[in-house]
Amino acid sequence: MSVSSQDLDSEQDQCLRRGSRFLHFLTGSDRFLASSVLTFMNAQVVMRLKWVLENIAEMDKLIAGGRVRFGTLDTWIVHKLTQGKVYASDYSNASATAMFDPFLKEWSSFVLRFLGIPNLIFPELRPSCGDWGTCHPSVCGAALPITAVVSDQGASLAGGGGHSRGHLKITLGTGAFMNLNTGEQPLATVCGIYPVVGWQEPKGRVVFMAEASALDVGTVMEWGQRVGLYTDVTETAAIGASVPDSGGVYFVPAFQGLQAPVNDSTATCGFMGIKAVTTRAHLVRALLDSLSFLVYQMFEAMLDEARQPLLDARVDGGVSRNELIVQQIATLTQRRLTRYTTTQLSAQGTAVLAGLGAGVHKSASAVDALLVVERVFEPEASERPRLLLHYARWKKTCARFGAWTSSFEGQL
Repeated sequence: MSVSSQDLDSEQDQCLRRGSRFLHFLTGSDRFLASSVLTFMNAQVVMRLKWVLENIAEMDKLIAGGRVRFGTLDTWIVHKLTQGKVYASDYSNASATAMFDPFLKEWSSFVLRFLGIPNLIFPELRPSCGDWGTCHPSVCGAALPITAVVSDQGASLAGGGGHSRGHLKITLGTGAFMNLNTGEQPLATVCGIYPVVGWQEPKGRVVFMAEASALDVGTVMEWGQRVGLYTDVTETAAIGASVPDSGGVYFVPAFQGLQAPVNDSTATCGFMGIKAVTTRAHLVRALLDSLSFLVYQMFEAMLDEARQPLLDARVDGGVSRNELIVQQIATLTQRRLTRYTTTQLSAQGTAVLAGLGAGVHKSASAVDALLVVERVFEPEASERPRLLLHYARWKKTCARFGAWTSSFEGQL
């Protein structure tokens, strides 16, 4: 009998969660509460690293000889830019690997021991802002200093002015990311929202985020175009708004499963409620509604677990140009959503943090002077009861599409 990688991931998830819950019970430490909600998926770098270590025969010999190094994308880029002089990762990128302990701000010895991964192959950890070496002249034509390295979501939060505790940022791009600034303390939850580092400043101040994500936002929009529901994604808001609602049709956006707070990697995609009178516009509206509902589901979990106020939010990313989706999110969350003229908040945040690392800026709040508001989406109170009714029905639909892959694997 063959064992799939998904089965292995599931077994490791269960073992880690049980062990972490037991240690949390014994110690009361939020470190183990946080690790109890870790979910390993094939797409994660930690599982690819584990596969390499277990399936390439010469790895043990190469590791013993000091010839194996692990790194995140930033590690590789900086290593190349400096021609091998800097081998490091910043805290924000490291915290996205599932192998980083945000409470101790170091590689997680607990997770590494559990997975059997040697810690000697990991890079040095550095603050996001500061001295990251010098870009070699052969790359940029001059010896330029590198003064910031930061993850895309941390940079996006900083770039949108989310530099204070309680600031909320929603990115609608390839995936959906909801990041809450939790200040200088990591937040442990029980529903799969994991604490990560947003960025670390030169003087040592660490800004933590609670992060929830969904993987299939851009994928859903591209799929709808590919199957002929529309010829261009820019048409979708108008098509969706041409009908009052989805006509009882609901769509589950789960090409890669459903993430927190559902945490079902075996969920599948599909429509439910199609009738003889269903039109193309109803299907498009169901697609758009599903993305609004997905974000609101993350918001509900964040609101329940955060134990702190959630302020009005910034929204960015390519899909944030779809005004129907964003307006529904504003109405459901009862929060004002601000969209800026630039959708490249990650680039803007990185630039400001680089200025902080170079001593040009005194704090991340320097970004405020660069922000130009394009539109503010106000909650529409009269629409909320109707949306909540459809949201409740959508959640029931998601439950019908859960545990699909594991139920049918090997039978087809």
